[in-house]
Amino acid sequence: MPADQLDLIHCLLRRGEQRKVIAARAGVSSRTVYRVLARLGSVPRPADAEYVARYLSQDERCEIARLHDLGWSVRAIGRRLDRAPSTISRELARNRDPKTGHYLPHHAHTQAWVRQRRPKPSKIAADPRLRAWVRYMLKQRLSPEQISGRLKVRFPDDESMRISHETIYQSLLVYPRGELTRELKVHLRSGRTTRKSRGTRTNKHSRITDAVSIHDRPEEVEDRKIPGHHEGDLIKGSLASNSAVGTIVERHSGFVTLIHLPEGWAAEKVAAAVSAEMS
Repeated sequence: MPADQLDLIHCLLRRGEQRKVIAARAGVSSRTVYRVLARLGSVPRPADAEYVARYLSQDERCEIARLHDLGWSVRAIGRRLDRAPSTISRELARNRDPKTGHYLPHHAHTQAWVRQRRPKPSKIAADPRLRAWVRYMLKQRLSPEQISGRLKVRFPDDESMRISHETIYQSLLVYPRGELTRELKVHLRSGRTTRKSRGTRTNKHSRITDAVSIHDRPEEVEDRKIPGHHEGDLIKGSLASNSAVGTIVERHSGFVTLIHLPEGWAAEKVAAAVSAEMS
């Protein structure tokens, strides 16, 4: 993608425009806009941007270093900078120079910027041992919540073997991270290969118009006395294999017709295969 086109997409993302609007203005597909946003870790932030008010600025870090060297307390520094004492305490503990143990403001500012960049490697990507254990437990059909809890029990004194269930879900399902392979997604209890929003959203898929419940079928169909009534079903294999077989059962005789579905179980594929077989 040309640099100017990519810059336009980044600019529109930072403005909060919808993906369809961005795609139309940039001359790309909505899927392309989604991929660009995903590579940014869903945080569209320019590379040369300065910190906003919620983050400590470089000048504030210089002042923290000066007052800390003068022996000021954390609360006193917080009052001076109009910041919470916990913010000052966390800053001094997190951004010290690992070689000298001293708080150096310019080094601290660089470290904070590096941590804020997106996307950044997940804990699973950075630790092969942790990744191997998570992979093993997923294959044992344990849920991410169970894996997170069992790692604490199995390695009680090893902080590097701690991981939240949300991190496991993200490593499995969030593009473009591929620390855990696609084959492991089928071991999730839900069977889903993508994240599902917990918010209340209207279903955009078309529904069957004037649908009749199976419980309302006529009595002559229910008691199986009259031939000619058929019932369809679907036998699905694993998600990885994308295999399925359709079945049509004549309710009076029990005669079964098997329908080959080599292209998967999408609704239009199943409908076409049933139509061809029954005709």
